Amino acid sequence: MIASTAQGPFRILWLGEPDGDRFPAPGGDPISLAEAGDRTVRFGLTDRDGVSALDEGRARSGSGYDELYAVLERLLAGGTRHAGALLGPFGVRFVIAEDGDLPPGVVERLTEQLDLDRLPAGGLTIFRNAAVLPTAFVSANAPVPDHADPAAVEASPVVIASPLDGGGETYSGTADAQGTVVVAQQFDAGWRVENGGEVLAPFAGYGWAIAAPVQAGSVDVHFTDQWLRTVELYLLALLWIVALWVTRKPGSA
Repeated sequence: MIASTAQGPFRILWLGEPDGDRFPAPGGDPISLAEAGDRTVRFGLTDRDGVSALDEGRARSGSGYDELYAVLERLLAGGTRHAGALLGPFGVRFVIAEDGDLPPGVVERLTEQLDLDRLPAGGLTIFRNAAVLPTAFVSANAPVPDHADPAAVEASPVVIASPLDGGGETYSGTADAQGTVVVAQQFDAGWRVENGGEVLAPFAGYGWAIAAPVQAGSVDVHFTDQWLRTVELYLLALLWIVALWVTRKPGSA
């Protein structure tokens, strides 16, 4: 159903009881808990294929995940009726849970959101986000603050966004007018934006994403410090090998 109703890249927010296990495929393992008393949930964030990341090649932690946690707390506590707008910058197009796998009151919280539409689905509880944004886009009217400001996001007009092509560490497209480019990955100083031949240093849009003001013309966003991440991945693999060696069963060598 999701494949037939949505095109292009997007993310899925998975919710469930705090003491549950893995989400239905392709949800995978939860990231953490969003604590809200009796409405506490475990949650996960994946793309349409089940890959979980707000930051290519890094652990599932950082400012983006902190802000996602804050949005969930706001939703569960009843502090907003525009959760779709707050989830929009993360590229979340669907919120999904197994039927019966949500604490009492959570479905009601989701239902009362003005920009989340419930979809019929056997065995699943699915809400489609009417305020979703592309995971990488250029917009002439998107207000993109350099800090987390839920009130400003909730009050912002409908964003007219032109998606960028690409993925991972390289995105490209064209800005038809002066505006802002946004890529929904966690801010890192290694990202660069090229706009009409000029190289720009991005800022932390919404307090966590990659963003930069652009003029009309070509727009390219790419990561320049891949060698650092490659080294980090090799070191992580080495640590896992050492850990497995240390914890091996006696006599298994």
